Amino acid sequence: MNNSQNAITVIYREHWQKLYIHAYNLLNDEESAKDVVNDVFCSVLESNERLTTEEDLLPLFFVMVRNRCIDQIRHQNVVHKNAERYLEELYSGWTVKEYREYEDKINRMQESIRQMAPQMRTVVEEFFLNEKKCAEISEKLRISDNTVRTHIARALKILRKQLTIFFLKKSYRGVISFSNLYVFNETIDTMIDHSDKKLDYALRAIQHPQLRETDEFLQWIGIPENKELFLELMACKEAVIRENLQRKRKYRKKMRILAIASSVAAVLILAFLIPSLLPSTSLPAEQPIRFFAANNNDEHVVLQMDGRSEQQLLTDSVMDVKDWKTVSADTVCCQTLTTPRGKDFLLVLADGTKVWLNAESRLRYPVAFHGKERRVELEGEACFEVAKDAEHPFIVCANGMNTMVLGTKFNVRSYSVEDRHVTLVNGKVQVTNTVNNKSVTLRPGQDLTYTETGEEKVSEVNIATYTAWTEGMFYFEDVPLEEIMGALGRWYNVNIDFERCELYHIRLNFWANKNTHLDEALELLNKLEKVQVDYQDGTITIKQI
Repeated sequence: MNNSQNAITVIYREHWQKLYIHAYNLLNDEESAKDVVNDVFCSVLESNERLTTEEDLLPLFFVMVRNRCIDQIRHQNVVHKNAERYLEELYSGWTVKEYREYEDKINRMQESIRQMAPQMRTVVEEFFLNEKKCAEISEKLRISDNTVRTHIARALKILRKQLTIFFLKKSYRGVISFSNLYVFNETIDTMIDHSDKKLDYALRAIQHPQLRETDEFLQWIGIPENKELFLELMACKEAVIRENLQRKRKYRKKMRILAIASSVAAVLILAFLIPSLLPSTSLPAEQPIRFFAANNNDEHVVLQMDGRSEQQLLTDSVMDVKDWKTVSADTVCCQTLTTPRGKDFLLVLADGTKVWLNAESRLRYPVAFHGKERRVELEGEACFEVAKDAEHPFIVCANGMNTMVLGTKFNVRSYSVEDRHVTLVNGKVQVTNTVNNKSVTLRPGQDLTYTETGEEKVSEVNIATYTAWTEGMFYFEDVPLEEIMGALGRWYNVNIDFERCELYHIRLNFWANKNTHLDEALELLNKLEKVQVDYQDGTITIKQI
């Protein structure tokens, strides 16, 4: 084996994971990232180039992985038509020397992550690694939403300082002026201000790769300050993933040493634990029902108990099941949560199931689940992340559809008989039409809807278009304008008037932040140059161009 092969072998053994993470950060697909990295190693081995040291080879491998990712997207030639363009915009012209410098910056960022306070590090990992929303992190760690956002902002401030000059050089093509540095420092200082729209947009694009394929993102990334910000956040994510995996690898090594010593003790302890390990037929322990404002929503929703008066519910509140037990266990005591137009909400049920309730929707659910099943009733739209319990199926009843699951994540839309959808994110669901009792089983990535004649239709879909609303976004791909305007009408609490019926069926792609003002959202629609959209006196009017 020659020196080049020795160096390649060392890189494969020691740095494959780094290269994989870099590819995954660009492609957002595990299998594709693995294929790219392995293909690069194979091509280098076959080329027989005289490259002698690991120090020379590693930066070269980063460049090759980057180029291979761009080539792969170029040859796909499918939905990701803009992905190649944004990768070229971000990473074109990177040299081996710059990748060597980039690697040094990532290593420094990992050291900064190790020195963070435990809670801050956990918040950052949940956000970048597990792609959790602030509300979800808040609920999991039992801290306020504001604390989560402050942790993220301060962590980014720490990490971005390692990258400032490097990416400013890239964005301004090697020329850094005092005004450039002033803009950067001003951005850093406003990160604690949660109204920073530029940072919010960049973070959403980090968590949602599909947004990077829009024309709007390509225009946004063309501004040097935006490009520099996004590159830094991508590097932050890469550093968080690397540090997390390295810590797990060290932990597994330590656990292998402990495993041998623990095995004998485990056998003895197991004899005493067997009775407690037998399957239980009871439901999971009841938890307080928790309510959270979704998408920075600070308005009230309406909560009503069966047989009691309505009350306004404050956000970020907790209602203990025990406080409502004024009836016998045989009686099912229910609540109904109603969201008005323009507001959505997140609640956690007594069994731990998370429910995101969209605008103008209603959910009726038991205060505590009893019996063989967990059943709720929905009008409107909700996304469910069901707590696993194989012995007690979770059933959503919505407009003649019964969706049964054991533990999974899915979206149900049922604003009317003509607009019924069940979209599966992960796991497995069975949907039953209550009219003819016909059942359909869905796989992840499939959507079930019903035709005008009542026949079911199953399609492979981009699930992000059905669940983006839970992330505070409007995201539509090739859908009728009527569907887009229906969503805008519910969110902004306005009436919709089509000048001509044929305008209903114009199909569009549309994306916008739900925090966007109505005027800005309508301006985005008009920029598509398909229809003329005007707003006056509480009504949006759609006209032919």
